Amino acid sequence: MKKFVSAVAVSTMALTLGLSQNAAAQQQGIDLNWGVYAGLVQPLDDLADKTDLGFDLGVRAITPTPNILPRLSLGGSVDFAYLTGDDNFLDYDVYLVTVKALGHYQIPNLPLYAQLGVGTQFWKEEWDGTVTIGIPGFPSTTIRDSGDDDGTEVGISVGIALQATPNLEFLLTHESFSYADDLRLNVVYNF
Repeated sequence: MKKFVSAVAVSTMALTLGLSQNAAAQQQGIDLNWGVYAGLVQPLDDLADKTDLGFDLGVRAITPTPNILPRLSLGGSVDFAYLTGDDNFLDYDVYLVTVKALGHYQIPNLPLYAQLGVGTQFWKEEWDGTVTIGIPGFPSTTIRDSGDDDGTEVGISVGIALQATPNLEFLLTHESFSYADDLRLNVVYNF
């Protein structure tokens, strides 16, 4: 639990630092675009055995880099995802906090861009369940299991976004971390 609380604290500090950097960047005339997003998380692989469809919320900042490549933008994001479900008799709750560095590449002549992210994911898993096993002629036995686990993983995400309006986009990403492997569909609002 301490690691998860620390992960949330680090994410909050990163967001606060990002907001203060945005204020400083605007004073220096740097174009820093903020966006907030929310959407659905479809677990894959081992995570799909324990959980069902979940949701995520996040914030990101992107800045164009005309001196490097005209169509490339760099930035970062912080997001929180929650998934719940069950496996056999155990109920699971999974919390994911992800901090990523992002690169966006605008696809020529289309309202699409490709996204690549590299980051760190802080995860926490909690489980709880009770099952009663009975054999005719013998007393039944109740088994109870509960606990939690947490960790930190490094991984990547790849995605593609459709720019519906200057402020609204739809983003599909595949997050690939050692613990959590999932697909995310987000609606992003850019300020």
